[in-house]
Amino acid sequence: TSVRIGANVVTYWANCFKGCSGITSLSLSDAALTIQASAFESCTGLTSIVLPSKVATLGSKVFESCSKLTKIRSLNLTAAYTESDTFGSINLAGSSVSGKVLEVLEGAEGYTSGAWANSLCNVTECNFVKKSIPYVKCTYDINSGNVGTDVRVLGSSLDISAIDTLLLEYTSGGSTVIRRLDFPTGGLYQFSVEGTNTITVVFSGYENTPTVPANAFAGIKATKVEVGEGITSVGNNSFYQAEIYEFKTNTGLTSLGGGALSSCPNLATVNLAEGLTTIGSDCFYNNQSLTTITIPASVTSIGSDALSGCNNLTEIVVIAGNTVYRNNSGDGVLFSGTTLVQFPGGKTGDANFSYEVPSDITTLGRRCFAGNTKIKIVDLSSSLITNVADYVFNNCSALTTVVFRNAITSIGNWAFNECSSLNNVTLPTSLTSIAGYAFYKCTSLTSITIPATLTSMGTYAFASCTSLSTVVWNATSCTTGVSGSTSSLTGAPFSGCPLISFTFADTVIAIPAGICYLQNNTSLRIKMPSSAQSVGQFAFYGYTRGFENDTGSTSIFPSGIVNIGGYAFNGCVLPTVVDLPSTLVNVGTYAFNGCSGVTTMTVPTAISSIGIRGFASMSALTSLTFNKVTPPTIGVETFAGHNNSLVIYVPSGSITDYQTAPIWTQYASIIQAIQSI
Repeated sequence: TSVRIGANVVTYWANCFKGCSGITSLSLSDAALTIQASAFESCTGLTSIVLPSKVATLGSKVFESCSKLTKIRSLNLTAAYTESDTFGSINLAGSSVSGKVLEVLEGAEGYTSGAWANSLCNVTECNFVKKSIPYVKCTYDINSGNVGTDVRVLGSSLDISAIDTLLLEYTSGGSTVIRRLDFPTGGLYQFSVEGTNTITVVFSGYENTPTVPANAFAGIKATKVEVGEGITSVGNNSFYQAEIYEFKTNTGLTSLGGGALSSCPNLATVNLAEGLTTIGSDCFYNNQSLTTITIPASVTSIGSDALSGCNNLTEIVVIAGNTVYRNNSGDGVLFSGTTLVQFPGGKTGDANFSYEVPSDITTLGRRCFAGNTKIKIVDLSSSLITNVADYVFNNCSALTTVVFRNAITSIGNWAFNECSSLNNVTLPTSLTSIAGYAFYKCTSLTSITIPATLTSMGTYAFASCTSLSTVVWNATSCTTGVSGSTSSLTGAPFSGCPLISFTFADTVIAIPAGICYLQNNTSLRIKMPSSAQSVGQFAFYGYTRGFENDTGSTSIFPSGIVNIGGYAFNGCVLPTVVDLPSTLVNVGTYAFNGCSGVTTMTVPTAISSIGIRGFASMSALTSLTFNKVTPPTIGVETFAGHNNSLVIYVPSGSITDYQTAPIWTQYASIIQAIQSI
């Protein structure tokens, strides 16, 4: 049985609990001053007791024959007066009682003499614990305007079963007062301590699990937080969004969890003690008041984004002797081997706000430049980098120029997202992949040349670049990762860009899906590349400004086109007479749907299939000629919404075959033989 005594009990009379063998632990009242003779004698089940901070006198034989007592915690900074036999026959330091301890507060006095030392604990042995009680200490300057008198000392997710003592410490009349607190409802205390500016709440009792639980102090308001000796790890998000100004650790802490101190808007001072080995992902992410941080020599692992998003951080200092992390000649940039882990978010580079990535660097860490609002030029040309990782330059609002190394093969997701000043980009001729949103909302970018080597472009790669007017497309065969549904497309790479010039190199074989989706600037004229063999889905969907012909050709279509994807020319303005290329095999769904200006169209003998509504809603079409002897496969409503005067011409010997073929039967009445010239 665990017993907690009422708050107002001052004196524990002689023999009051004598012989109560069922009691296993005792927490006395905060008001307790005197414990008289034999008060707990022969409490043979008692294993632990907490003595409050005001206890001044312990009488004779108070703990006589408490044979199972293994822990006494005293909260008084000055040892209470004892008789020579107060502790009777118990000896917490005896070799036969391994693990028995006397715990006192840091700075406590008087426990190394009298019965405390002579009868209870041989202070030359290791069972006298003075400074290793695991704790978390939160300091509040209640009159500074930083906190106020209503203080949330517990996060909403804290499991208080992990804590056996909650202490309030403050100064009154020149003396330090420490008293135990009951756990508050909802974690909210209202303090009204007269004559003091600073109060400290100490959370202790982490011996069995020396970890600050995940989310434990999330959102607290405090001036300073100290993680005391004995705590070995701080859980994920333990101090997430905490409104604290200073954070300190002590020897013994080995791990700071993911997001442990992320998004703390006031956190300006961080003191990390040696012994720390692991800093989790996002640990200090998005701390806008942090200007400098020092990494202990003991740290061997720093997770992704641990120091990113700190836009005023100008310096990351690594203590000499660290075998994993380093600075280069005190430059304040964090490196690990050949990886640039973090360029501080508030660092400016040189006098020209420029930074050249060192020649031995092969890898840029995720978000390593992200959020920097100062740097203008980054030169990668001397490095050994082959990949620009995800988010590396995300939201670098001052960045105007990136000089790429001509061996870089890929640019990751969101790599230059919202780099609103970026206006000078020459992509390397080695580039094979640009991932999704890579240059999204780069609103100062006016032109871009896509290299011939590119084979993959992710969704919205250059979308919402509101100044981008000129594109030169040299990629021979490149996918765009777009996805289409009925009459709409997501992921178009140049969506929201006011293009006035889009030039395909004549070496382009595949026109990518969605490449000019809904591009309709009044000045835009597009000429399809002469070598093209396929047109991707939604490639020119909604383009109404007209296509240019090859010199000497009457057709806007490249002569070698084999496949035209779904919606590729949906709603486009085409010439009134269209002769589809002789090589054309497949026409996708809705491919020419709504091309209302075409009056005459010829379909070649190579045609094999036409998708649903492939030639639907061509309201001006009156003559449609199929030269193929065998009817191609067509989808439902292929010619739906046609002009009432439409005639479908087929080879004279194939009229019956066309009129009786599946779906063709719906159009039997308008099928006629090709007229001889």
